[in-house]
Amino acid sequence: MLIDKFQILWLRFQREDKHFRLSFPISLYIFQELLDCTLDLFEFAYFFTPEKKQKYNSAFSVQGARTLVQHAINLFDSLSNDESYYIFDVKTNKIKVSAEIM
Repeated sequence: MLIDKFQILWLRFQREDKHFRLSFPISLYIFQELLDCTLDLFEFAYFFTPEKKQKYNSAFSVQGARTLVQHAINLFDSLSNDESYYIFDVKTNKIKVSAEIM
């Protein structure tokens, strides 16, 4: 598969008093492929599990997990556009935490 643009999720943790910095670059392509594989596993497991018709059920179902993974895939697809932006940038008097799509 050809990747048009290598996008990463850049997590940064900075502490001001001791000049401590920690950065985590995470590839969005890896997350997307992992979620696609997980969705395939849930699709396969869905054929072997009975469908529950109860209106309110507290048990975790395969159909609910499949829907959750599909929504996560849609979320990552919407994050994968061509521009760079911050997801969050929080700063207190001692620590700064930020996440950026690059």
